[in-house]
Amino acid sequence: TGNAAWAWGKGVEFDYRQQLTFVPGWLNRFGIFANLTVLDTEGNYSTPDGSVTSNIPGFVPRMMNAGISYSGKNLSARVLAQYQAERLSSWDQRSTEYWRYTEASTTVDVLSSYRLNKRLSLFVNISNLFEDSPVQYQARRNQPQTVSQTSRRFDFGLRGSL
Repeated sequence: TGNAAWAWGKGVEFDYRQQLTFVPGWLNRFGIFANLTVLDTEGNYSTPDGSVTSNIPGFVPRMMNAGISYSGKNLSARVLAQYQAERLSSWDQRSTEYWRYTEASTTVDVLSSYRLNKRLSLFVNISNLFEDSPVQYQARRNQPQTVSQTSRRFDFGLRGSL
């Protein structure tokens, strides 16, 4: 068994987090955060003729996360936005005409928790708040393969510890 093809990835990540302790009053319980990941990939295992390409399945060339958090005595909350650039989802060795891509997407999640006492807390989380549903297409944008609606999801409950 051998691997006749190759691929490599290199990248950089920038990350910033700041608790707003310099702001007066209850506003100092807020924090902000953001990060950016940029990948550069190259390889030939996804090309039928062995030519070098930057389209490597599963690698997202740019991804960004940003959000705001609040951490009070009993209440904590966080709003997180995530962007993923267009990316190659899957490939077929026969031809690039069979390659599948996923459009760029942005999702927003909201997470919150309220502490009832030192052992119990209530939580409510909302995933995909704005129901972002990226389309998958094959070879060209005008050939959508998967068009589905991804609904927002609500998770809620009681969390406890011993």
